[in-house]
Amino acid sequence: MFYKIVKNLIFILVLISIASCESKVEKDIIGTWIIDDIYFYNKPIRDSLLANAFVLKKDKTCELPIIDIKDNHTIKEKGEWSVSEKKGKYSLTIRSTNNLFNGIYNIDTIAKIKDASNGIIFKLKISNNQLEIFCSKIGFVP
Repeated sequence: MFYKIVKNLIFILVLISIASCESKVEKDIIGTWIIDDIYFYNKPIRDSLLANAFVLKKDKTCELPIIDIKDNHTIKEKGEWSVSEKKGKYSLTIRSTNNLFNGIYNIDTIAKIKDASNGIIFKLKISNNQLEIFCSKIGFVP
């Protein structure tokens, strides 16, 4: 009886641990991200974007920059996002009609980093086969 209780308790603690790790990544990724650099098949395209930021909202919707205003009559396009974990690696999925950003990205880096002025900034790097995006978070308070 005691063994069964301990086994169930360990199982619950493992589940809580796994859930808290995933929620930490999701919590950290929510917000407005300035695109510092973006490469499409290794070619820089940041200057082609009508806005150099994207927003990942708490309700799992997102606002994405577009390249050509005639496509949508706005500088942002809407979509949905989610974070998943597999074998300790996290990925970000963006679902949108925006063909540039629609897809699954490896979350290569999401971390607080000291900048040149000894301040702390939040950095994110995501990538897939076609895009590599380097970002800094707006409104981050260390």
